[in-house]
Amino acid sequence: TARLYNMTDDPGVKEMLKFNLARDTVHQKQWLRAIEELQADGLETDIAPSALLDEEDQTHNNTIWHLSDGPDGNKGAWSTGEDRIEYLMDPKPLGGPGSAPKPDPELYATYSPTQDAMGTVKGKAQSAVNKLT
Repeated sequence: TARLYNMTDDPGVKEMLKFNLARDTVHQKQWLRAIEELQADGLETDIAPSALLDEEDQTHNNTIWHLSDGPDGNKGAWSTGEDRIEYLMDPKPLGGPGSAPKPDPELYATYSPTQDAMGTVKGKAQSAVNKLT
């Protein structure tokens, strides 16, 4: 949200993103208070609940992906020592290209069967574009 806020100069978008930033802050406060309450009740001693540790994907439970603009994302204290978190400087996407079916043209007025799933103009519409350009 913060990155998007800094990427736009549209006042309406900025107002919406300022709201989203505030919601992120309050959610973080909620999580912190919930953690404190769980610890006070003796239900959890670690920040991360342990109930589903056997179920979680062990491949991704100790990695952070480099998705930042700068090269210093791995400089935090969490990235050193015996319990360090692995920092992936060049993460690869998990999965292949999307495979959703084409939408029913009667459901959405913005869908045009003259375009493929990637929005590329085709058929007679492409002929018209070719004549105009």
